[in-house]
Amino acid sequence: MSERFVLPIACVVALVLQVVVAPVLPLGSAVPSFLLPLVVVLAILRNPDSCYGYAFVIGLLADFLMSTPVGLSSLLLLIAAALLGSLFEVLDKSSFVMPAIAIVVTCFAIELLKLVALLLLGYQGSPLDFFLQSCLPAVVADSVIGAVYYFVFTKLGLGQSTSGDAWSTKTGTVGNQRFH
Repeated sequence: MSERFVLPIACVVALVLQVVVAPVLPLGSAVPSFLLPLVVVLAILRNPDSCYGYAFVIGLLADFLMSTPVGLSSLLLLIAAALLGSLFEVLDKSSFVMPAIAIVVTCFAIELLKLVALLLLGYQGSPLDFFLQSCLPAVVADSVIGAVYYFVFTKLGLGQSTSGDAWSTKTGTVGNQRFH
């Protein structure tokens, strides 16, 4: 199946899982996200410009279908895609270690930003309770889901390159001239 069809199908499946399955699987007061890990893995494996549209559309659709402020998920997913896309232009993604660290750190940062935004928008409660009961369990769940996405997408060959080294060059020929 072509990559052109796999990514939109993966986004639709993740959106359906987020809207239908995630509210039924609470971890304490946290709801696992299927969208954030998807965008994080796409930003790691693919060209950074190719996942902005996916991040914006699935974030906006999720906001319309769930009880989050409209635009918050889109904004947070775009922040994650932009930061990780820029970072993985120079970081190594040939082994699982660097992407795993990036998945955990990004999920933590985005969940923390969501927590702060919701508190600023007037959600009642203690910031410490929100952090311990909502943010941390969500980070663990999001990281596990992200690892699953990473392995599935690498097995399907959806990453554009195996090396994240921006300084490497390809050797080839143009006409009958050899270049490095």
